[in-house]
Amino acid sequence: MAKQVYQCEYCGMLHTTKANAEKCEASHIIVKKVKEHVYDLSDKPKYPMKIKCEMSNGQVVVYYRKAGIM
Repeated sequence: MAKQVYQCEYCGMLHTTKANAEKCEASHIIVKKVKEHVYDLSDKPKYPMKIKCEMSNGQVVVYYRKAGIM
């Protein structure tokens, strides 16, 4: 008989109990709101160069696009 496993929806880690999977999910700091996105108009971008996000812990962080698309 196959063993039941539960997966964290944020990191993908597998857990043997639903409670542990939920605890793992609760431990992640996630984006709650995109506050600002900046495009570099000189290269006619499809993707923003910078994104400012409000996180689930209240902090505001900034992500920058690397050269090229992954």
